[in-house]
Amino acid sequence: MPLDVPAALQALAADPLLTTLVAAATRRGVDPLYLVGGYLRDHLLGRLPRERDLDLACPADRRALMVESLVALGGTLVPLDATTDRVALRHDPDAWQVDVAALRGERIETDLVQRDFTVNALALALTGERAGTLIDVTGGLADLEAGRIRVPSPVVLREDPLRCLRAVRLAALLGFRVEEATAAAIRSAAAGLRAVSAERIRDEVFKLLDAPRPQAHLAALDGLTVLPIILPPLAALKGVPQGPPHRLDVWEHTLEVVGGIPWVLERLPSLVPEAGLETLERMAARVEGDISRKSLLVFAALLHDVGKPAARTEEAGRVQFLGHEVRGAAAAAGICEALRLGRQATALVISVVAHHLRPILLAAEASVTPRARYRLLRDLGEVAEEVLLHSLADVRATAGEDAAFQRQVTFVRETFAFRRDRVRPARSAPLLRGEQVMAALGIAPGPLVGLCLEVVAEWQAAGEVGSPAEAVERLRAEWPTLKFARKPS
Repeated sequence: MPLDVPAALQALAADPLLTTLVAAATRRGVDPLYLVGGYLRDHLLGRLPRERDLDLACPADRRALMVESLVALGGTLVPLDATTDRVALRHDPDAWQVDVAALRGERIETDLVQRDFTVNALALALTGERAGTLIDVTGGLADLEAGRIRVPSPVVLREDPLRCLRAVRLAALLGFRVEEATAAAIRSAAAGLRAVSAERIRDEVFKLLDAPRPQAHLAALDGLTVLPIILPPLAALKGVPQGPPHRLDVWEHTLEVVGGIPWVLERLPSLVPEAGLETLERMAARVEGDISRKSLLVFAALLHDVGKPAARTEEAGRVQFLGHEVRGAAAAAGICEALRLGRQATALVISVVAHHLRPILLAAEASVTPRARYRLLRDLGEVAEEVLLHSLADVRATAGEDAAFQRQVTFVRETFAFRRDRVRPARSAPLLRGEQVMAALGIAPGPLVGLCLEVVAEWQAAGEVGSPAEAVERLRAEWPTLKFARKPS
């Protein structure tokens, strides 16, 4: 795409925050000072920067002065390492973070050639005799125009192998492609990812899963030999054939399901209006750190059939994967642990993998009773929405938007409506309280009281009882059976 560099530089010159920072730097004698990184790159592309952060670079002996300037503006200092400080800053009225790094070498040109990718190896001089000058020593402007991700030198990949993963993530963010020589260098350096901390890999993976078209980016990682290194269990999915109605092998199907999650979410207001705006807001919410529920759902889609290779059997031409969801949940637990996911995020992923078949099997039945629908929602608990949305992507990936998919859409719509109209009222306004159950049955406080309340909630949601009197009468009538079946040993 053609770049309008003069317009970008003009916009940056008028940027209120940059103007404030330059004035502060000038007062302290910080010279030279450079703007580098994504904020500059995105302005050159004519894009609004996605992140509220700035990257500044200056000589090592001026870094402390620049940090003091930012703190004097009301910022909070957060040291990052020996060469970089971060200052959290509020500005009209947004919260920003400004990273101030010491130049690597004596000149900005020496610094730029050591950066990760050429599109990030651009600098705008903010102070001194070169103020207003854009500095490009690696061909970054040409790469921005060509839409390609390129390393200044293969050395930068060996210095930090995480850049092998970050190249694809940056390409996903910008809609660019990884240049072929860089792709070859990534294949050569990818083994170094085994020495990178799990936390750093995890953060890059989930940023990638939050990007548009995650299936394409995962396929790109696979082609660069990165995916088998960071997620080894996925390699076993390739080439595993499936029987009808499947049209793809397990790996290809998995990628289709991964791509189906954003497809479903983009169409949710029309596809499943019963889900409401709250479901989309829930998907955008962060579960831990910068990891969203949406990216965790995409990750669960990536792992949902990871148990199939070990569970596969074939007899008389019939392929089966009995119990693959159980094996998959165990494998997903190990993968989440290896990536150092937290407890809540891990529980979400494992639950989706463990239960992903249930709404699909239930929707395939000739009729679904209110009790069956209630028990599904009860058992899914906090991940009900995720499992239901996953089922749409899974069925669509199996055989396309056929009759089975339309049936699944109907089932999911009805289940969301059932939760809204029947389950939530039964939970928020129960017919009985614990003391009423104890009085009606003559029992003491204990687990049986809770079991009885759960049974009554099921009857209420299913429309089988409509008043406290009806609930008490039925509870007394069925109490012997309930007590025998449910009393703990």
